[in-house]
Amino acid sequence: GGRAGHSAVCMVAAAFAGSVAAAFALLSTSAATALAQPEQKCRFSLARPWRGIRECAPPPPPPSPPLLSLRGGGASIDRSTLIGMCLALLAATMNGVGLNLQRLGQRRHGPIINVCGVILSALCGPVDMLSYSFAAQSLLAPFGSFSLVINLLLASPLHGDAVAPRDLAATALVISGVAVCLANADGESVARSYEELIALAARPAARAWLGGLAAAVALLASRIPNAGTGPTSVARFCYPLIAGAVGSCTALGGKALGELVKAGAPWRSTAVVSALLPCSGAVQTVVLNRGVGRFSSLLVVPVFVAAFVTCNAVGGGILFDEFGRMTAAQRRAYPAGLGLLVAGVLTLAAKPTPPAEPPAPE
Repeated sequence: GGRAGHSAVCMVAAAFAGSVAAAFALLSTSAATALAQPEQKCRFSLARPWRGIRECAPPPPPPSPPLLSLRGGGASIDRSTLIGMCLALLAATMNGVGLNLQRLGQRRHGPIINVCGVILSALCGPVDMLSYSFAAQSLLAPFGSFSLVINLLLASPLHGDAVAPRDLAATALVISGVAVCLANADGESVARSYEELIALAARPAARAWLGGLAAAVALLASRIPNAGTGPTSVARFCYPLIAGAVGSCTALGGKALGELVKAGAPWRSTAVVSALLPCSGAVQTVVLNRGVGRFSSLLVVPVFVAAFVTCNAVGGGILFDEFGRMTAAQRRAYPAGLGLLVAGVLTLAAKPTPPAEPPAPE
């Protein structure tokens, strides 16, 4: 009902705003550690925290070669990157299967299957975060779109949804976009010190990205209470967009946690990030579960994937300066591949959706 919708919106807005506030608090509480490293020559002011810590920012690394090359001159895939890619594919598969089990359980076969789907979707988060410890985030983020392929394979046998040639063409666009992104992504994972990680997060570009993401989530959440549940409701876009944006923060947090652990960061910093991850992960799961329960997965899943992959790739490229390691040609080709991917996803989302089925009687 309306009260439940208001509660869900408040939970989403409060949880995400709290996550952003805690991220800024983490930077502020890192002042003592930054000052304890005289060789870094960092000057940090609690009144103006961004000015001093920015002087610790590492110099831009030299551009790295692409992981793959369409001309055959790219670098070979090392074991660490291959492990990261396999884990990212596993996470995408778990997510696609989990979402379809949620829809199946809510509409036809009772709560047990729904709970299994929720658990599977929740477990894909840790697998996805683990993958970022082995490879660059801008490289692995596009693999999240492969959950669309799983969704397409399961839509007809599980839910009776018709799969049209348009769906197959859109899926081909998605796969082509992933291939272009893979061919031009940064294939190296850079080891950074704790001070360098704090400096990266303190850059104006990083602050602007986090602030913009928080504002977008708040705006989308404010539209849900009065949107209704019909097949033309704007809520059919709000739920997956919120879930995708918050899910990208979970992925970024997992990447940050792995980097902090590798850098030997103080326990306080790792504890703050570790506490934020279950919060954002729970918000993503609850909001997405609500979306697939009310609207067709052929709409909700593509919009979610588009939001998650885009926010994840761009967020990782900005916050961890992965875009700074790309050559000029890579910086032109990578957005083009991401555009192909999103175009395929939106093509799937733009198809007419059937009316929502009523939940199975208890």
